[in-house]
Amino acid sequence: MSDSPVVLVVGACGLDRLLCVQKYPAADSKIRTTSYHEIGGGNAANTAATIGRLTNATFARNLNIQVKYLGKVGQDPIGQQLLQELNESNVDTTSPLCLQGAIGSTTSFSTIIVSDQDHTRTCLHTPGSCGELTVQDCQNVDMDVVFRNVVHLHSDSRHTSAALYLAQQAHQRGITVSCDCEKDRNHDDLDQLLQISDIIFTNSGCLGEYLVRLTSKYEQEQGIKSLH
Repeated sequence: MSDSPVVLVVGACGLDRLLCVQKYPAADSKIRTTSYHEIGGGNAANTAATIGRLTNATFARNLNIQVKYLGKVGQDPIGQQLLQELNESNVDTTSPLCLQGAIGSTTSFSTIIVSDQDHTRTCLHTPGSCGELTVQDCQNVDMDVVFRNVVHLHSDSRHTSAALYLAQQAHQRGITVSCDCEKDRNHDDLDQLLQISDIIFTNSGCLGEYLVRLTSKYEQEQGIKSLH
């Protein structure tokens, strides 16, 4: 498998704690959950795990594709649990850019309240102290090692500056890039990341307003008078 084609996935990895309730609680109420689950989350980690599981599918076995996760978790039990779950989903976590934070650092987690009655979910995110993957992290490793046998790079737009750096490195090597633009992060590096990406994924409520902002920004830079 050492010479197999590799898909790199860079971005968020955290723990999701799902609390299912009959209906969303009112303020100051005390209710019971109908079920509770803990599972690895984060857009990039979810994507990596899905690709990893698909590598066992009949149509993919002859391709011998590997998927590697790039990102950062804390040095805590949650971080260890998430890395183990990724490994169990056929995701390689041995890249020099799959990092753990400093000793004592924590991994982010989200508490998700799911309403059975309304079919809605409310996410409460708790950031960890491990930090994000940085450009300096990328510059401290050999990019030729990171990109060995890589055929595609995917980003969830988190760790935005590092993701842009990696996308630029991929572009220089003729490697395709995709980006899941979850929302407008109002960050120049995200603007550049989208420009360099070959494929962009987004949600129905995001891209329209984002493109309006990018168009307005371009018109201002070019001194073009807007028609709208």
